[in-house]
Amino acid sequence: MSAAGPPPAPDSTPCPHCAADVPVPDDVDEGTCPACGAALRFVDAPQRPCDGCGAPVLLPPGAAAVTCPSCGLLQAVQAGRGVVVEVRCPRCRRRLRFPPGIGHTTCPHCAVAMDVKQG
Repeated sequence: MSAAGPPPAPDSTPCPHCAADVPVPDDVDEGTCPACGAALRFVDAPQRPCDGCGAPVLLPPGAAAVTCPSCGLLQAVQAGRGVVVEVRCPRCRRRLRFPPGIGHTTCPHCAVAMDVKQG
């Protein structure tokens, strides 16, 4: 995922393929990204304030977690649900779950040190 830039204008949305601003017409539900040519379907998505900074965060249909475009905080779409980052241990290959932002930790199974990256 690319670095967060300025939020799109209210009458545009970022392309999910290339992140370019795509104008959102009032009278149609489908369109094409002017930058990459991807076919798009426009859906009204609810939004809520970010849990970290209060900036508006879009809640796309079907998403379990979203990242705030202003501060980068990973948060659950459903309020009250926790978000976890799933990684695989480089030594024992077990799947492990950690809270976002944990950074460095140790595998609870084989004790190898590892970095846990968000996203």
